[in-house]
Amino acid sequence: DHRDLHLSLRRQRQMCIRDRVSIDPRRRGYSHNILIPRVLAWVRRLALLALCIAVIISGPCSPWTPLAMERANEGRMVLFDSDRPDGIKAPNGSPHPLVESALLLHKLGFDVARSVHLRGGKVLIEHPVGHGEHSMWPIRGREKHSTLFDTTIFKDFRKDVPGDLVFCDQCMLGAATRKTTQWFCNNAMYDGASKYLSVQCSEEDTDDHPFPHTASLVGKNEQGEWRSKGSDEYKPPLCRAVALAVPVSYTHLTLPTKA
Repeated sequence: DHRDLHLSLRRQRQMCIRDRVSIDPRRRGYSHNILIPRVLAWVRRLALLALCIAVIISGPCSPWTPLAMERANEGRMVLFDSDRPDGIKAPNGSPHPLVESALLLHKLGFDVARSVHLRGGKVLIEHPVGHGEHSMWPIRGREKHSTLFDTTIFKDFRKDVPGDLVFCDQCMLGAATRKTTQWFCNNAMYDGASKYLSVQCSEEDTDDHPFPHTASLVGKNEQGEWRSKGSDEYKPPLCRAVALAVPVSYTHLTLPTKA
């Protein structure tokens, strides 16, 4: 029963987005966990609806956090790095359970995105940029850092869903730090994403953009909490930019046909 999902629908009349279905296990609990078969089945059915013009994926990035490589963040396990882009193994040589669950969640999301793409819909996938030695944003001490976009499951996804990357400094869209982010866009999504999400730090001090940035995501605060806690939240300016990016160059979708 779709009522068990407790889906959050919000009318977006002014944005040309008919309905938004937010799949959010953090705020909505297990009823929004696509690792549960009945939830995944319903999400797949939603992806086939004519009203589904786009899928936006912002999966958990903590398994790839570069902060795990900081000595100040002892206790965090490095699950992925440039030597092991598909993840570490358990001590007995079997796949590590934390790696397996992280990859499975994203693989299922990619499968949903494939079905939207095949109908002519738009695909937008958000993930932090890499900070390894060959990155455009290298950071000392994080030379081995890798990201979701370095995994085999994402490379296979790109073979099926052609597209490109757009880069964004989220400090220009409400974040307290620069928080450079990469967005994978299929070809149908690229124009909108490049128009509204491709923004870089102005390095100017304004009311909406305090500079220089003083906040840090490294280590723990006085209360013993990770400073990175809550940094994955989309601020209102970023939500607005995403909403504006989707309707750009909207084209007719292909409806699935019965066998």
